[in-house]
Amino acid sequence: MQYAFEFDNQSVSDLHRTHLFDALSIASTISDLPGPGRTLDNVLLNTGRKLEKFLFLHVPRLRRKPKSTFNPTFLQFDDLSDLDPFFDNHVFEALSDGDDSTESGLQGPGLTVGKWISGAGRKLEKLLGAAGERMGKGPNTVINRTIALADTFISSLFSPSYPFVASNDVRSAVRTSFLPTVDRVTDQYFPEELIQKADFIDCCKKLVAFLRHDRQNNQMMAIYYLTSLICAYPTSGPLLNQLGAQDAVREVVLRCSLLPLKNRDRRLLLAPSRRALVMLSDVEVLTTIKKLDAAYEDHSCNMEARIQLFSNLVACTKNSNVAILAGRHLTTGTQVIGVAALIRLIPPSLLELWAQLAFSIDPLSSRVFLGLLNDLRLSYFRRSGNITPVLNIAISLLRQGLVAYDDTSKAPCFDFLARKLLKEITMGLQEHCVAANLSKEAVVEFSNVLQLRRAHLSPSDSSFLVPFIKYTSPFFEILGSFCREWYFRGPQTWYQSWNRIPMRAILPSRRTTLCRRLVELALGGECSAEDLHQIASKDPDCHLEILALPRDELQRSTESFRSKMSTLSQNLDIDEFRMPQRYVDGGFFDCCTGIRVTVPSDTVVGDSIILPPDIHGSHLHYVDRSGPLPPREGFRALFGDVSALRWISALNLGKFGTRYEPVVLYWIDGRAYHVGCKPNKDMELLEVLPVPVDLDPNQSRPSSLHILAVRVMNGGQIPDVFWYDKSNMCLTHAVTIESIDVPKGLGSKYCRDCQRTRNELA
Repeated sequence: MQYAFEFDNQSVSDLHRTHLFDALSIASTISDLPGPGRTLDNVLLNTGRKLEKFLFLHVPRLRRKPKSTFNPTFLQFDDLSDLDPFFDNHVFEALSDGDDSTESGLQGPGLTVGKWISGAGRKLEKLLGAAGERMGKGPNTVINRTIALADTFISSLFSPSYPFVASNDVRSAVRTSFLPTVDRVTDQYFPEELIQKADFIDCCKKLVAFLRHDRQNNQMMAIYYLTSLICAYPTSGPLLNQLGAQDAVREVVLRCSLLPLKNRDRRLLLAPSRRALVMLSDVEVLTTIKKLDAAYEDHSCNMEARIQLFSNLVACTKNSNVAILAGRHLTTGTQVIGVAALIRLIPPSLLELWAQLAFSIDPLSSRVFLGLLNDLRLSYFRRSGNITPVLNIAISLLRQGLVAYDDTSKAPCFDFLARKLLKEITMGLQEHCVAANLSKEAVVEFSNVLQLRRAHLSPSDSSFLVPFIKYTSPFFEILGSFCREWYFRGPQTWYQSWNRIPMRAILPSRRTTLCRRLVELALGGECSAEDLHQIASKDPDCHLEILALPRDELQRSTESFRSKMSTLSQNLDIDEFRMPQRYVDGGFFDCCTGIRVTVPSDTVVGDSIILPPDIHGSHLHYVDRSGPLPPREGFRALFGDVSALRWISALNLGKFGTRYEPVVLYWIDGRAYHVGCKPNKDMELLEVLPVPVDLDPNQSRPSSLHILAVRVMNGGQIPDVFWYDKSNMCLTHAVTIESIDVPKGLGSKYCRDCQRTRNELA
């Protein structure tokens, strides 16, 4: 086989310094020796030029642009690696392949027979290769033995409860077993001590040998398995290079680079082999991974150093050749690095790149980056109250999935995206959590992405987009405004337990504004009566406000709106919220408030100073990590219905009039205390604390401090909310301070919510 290399002048000059150019054909007819011969040649040359000029001027067909010809220059290379710098910006095309071809190039029976023989030979080769693969003679068997060696070695050290994977004598076909095996290698843990084992070295040697195999499928699987092995076990790179992996991959790259662009081997092997070559030779990314892994294990390493190393590895994902290797080792960092640093280091533009790699036709790239995005989603979901990064991941995946594929059924991971990842995002998020934290930028991005669904998705395939469509509705925007007033903005667990958290009371002026906007949406047909009922059922104050607004509008509006507003009022004209039930069978409250009071460890400082009480949330795991505890000696517990309680800003307590009455606790020192609450500085816990009643509200109360209060029912009736003191065996009303007898069995076991939370924590 002969190869012709076409270089520009600069490239030829660069090669001329280190290589010899051997011209095998001489096109010139001029003799270089002095004498009559050279003189005659010059005369003939000048005569020919004049004749050519005359014909060009007088013969039209000669003025056509002649076809350019390529006169190849044959170069002699001592080392094929010298061509590496030219692979990225030069095209090498095979001009002849006559040495090993079995087909006749002339039309006739020979050409037909040659094609038949070639086709039959390829089919026979595939059959024999598949049979050998099923009998355990291919790269699949070698990599399975490697995984089995790692599992066996781990079981000897840690004795895991799961059995190790052994290779089968008869395997399934290559196409059904290739991708799962890549996943298994990528997820496998390879101990450092394994590299010294002779069996492991032998498996690596066999994989390297398959790089030089004459079957394209074996070469492809060997390249992917070696790449997966490097991703899972970066320190195996030097061993593979010692076994000749780098030289073998370079030969594959060179051979594929010289093939025509439409050649099947070039399409399947060139990109993964180039990536494997870079991963085997790139020392920088391997060094970064090694330093980052050491920083994770070193507990004395500060967070700034870890973040810097993590940032360096994130930057490596922008390099297509080492992106898989870097992405595979970013997973641990998503659980260790702080959420604020993750959001800063991974902007939406980088999420778009990762989503594009997740939808790549390359199985290894798709596997690594889908897993990375899923781990990143879980980190944001569990550790942050900011829901925007989670939704940015969903937006990136949606955009790449809908834009990159006209037919989404061709997307290799679209089924995983639609049925698992996005479904988990929507099912794992509480609606009020999304509403409270959804930014306007995310709404705009969702709207742009959802415009593509009509052209790319059938109605059945787009069913999973229904929650995202809801996020862009006008009602969801106003729902977010209500939720930001009702709930403390914090981690996802705060919103998951919303039915056990006393909500915040909305300031009257703010409540009127929000309710008026909601009624306007309903009258304009942009939300339904069920949407209004959803708001009214959560807050009796909003319920009364919404009822009052249509009635006021009925007196001022024209006849065209009266029918709508009358129907709206009828749908919301429900009974006043019922009084909470005091007791249930068994003698204890079905639902307690989750507030308990304890005696400080040192109640007396010096001779006479008595410390204030310790107030905690007993069954609210977002408030107190100690878990639920039943009332016992030395404790006071607040029993009552959570729906009857509200947190009110300490600075605005007087603006609610007689609608709310603060909960009061009289302590052993005779002083009266309110139950206060405020998020701590890290926004991870809600601190429940005592607040003296006589504390100056204008000077000593921070803006984040809230006071627990009881909502007074219509007619001035106060719900039953009691302090239970087991030592005195009495119930004291938290507002009126009236005492009643303790029912039999009160405090003998957990209430319904305490028991439910206890089961969740268990």
